[in-house]
Amino acid sequence: MRALAAAALLAAALLAAAAAAAPVPPDRAHPKPPARLFDALPGDRPQLLPPRTEPLVGVPQVVTPPLEAGPYVFPVYGLTSVVASFGDGRAGSGFHHGVDILGELGQPLVAAADGTVFSVGWARGAGNRMWLRDHQGNVFEYAHLAAFSTSVRDGARVRAGEVVGFMGDTGASEGERTRLHFEVHPVSLLYLGADGAVDPAAYLSGWRRLQNLPFPVAAGWAPSPPGVASAPQPGAVLIGVADIASGGLRVARG
Repeated sequence: MRALAAAALLAAALLAAAAAAAPVPPDRAHPKPPARLFDALPGDRPQLLPPRTEPLVGVPQVVTPPLEAGPYVFPVYGLTSVVASFGDGRAGSGFHHGVDILGELGQPLVAAADGTVFSVGWARGAGNRMWLRDHQGNVFEYAHLAAFSTSVRDGARVRAGEVVGFMGDTGASEGERTRLHFEVHPVSLLYLGADGAVDPAAYLSGWRRLQNLPFPVAAGWAPSPPGVASAPQPGAVLIGVADIASGGLRVARG
């Protein structure tokens, strides 16, 4: 019996040694974590996700593909402040797909690049909005406009720095601070639809701000969607208010 037990132990030891010496298949040497570990879920914050270079699905993008149809210019002429709100939660839309550029009512908005304008008109949430496609295929959204330049129509070609509209607060932003909602959709992410938007702040900080307008400022126009009484009317755009009554009285009395 002792001889049999010793033989069995020896055989087990030999089998263990052979198994240890055998090469481990690659897929077992470094097993991959479950795929769902890296799947983005609605509500995930990009900063908490594992580092990656490919696009995300269902959450704000953390990649910033290069835009190569420049030179690009900042989309608003004059003093502004940019609210870094990309990725913030939004009721009904998941998350904020762009940034808000705050300014004054009627402040000129300019084409960020040479390209073609499309989808010019009114949308319930975006108000007066338009899209611009540059020569590489990247697209940019302008929303909440008070009015469009008279040169802007679907299919119109514009040049970087050309006035395309005027800042407002139409659509869902009515009654809030006057601003331009601006989105950047790189051509390489267009297959993701709306979720292919990337953080515009990563680009805006490097775009040139115009010191003067190289093109004439055309008059503005705006659509009048049925049933929307608050939509701006075509014509002049209010850019400032001043009380001249008291001054006028002083002149009359003098």
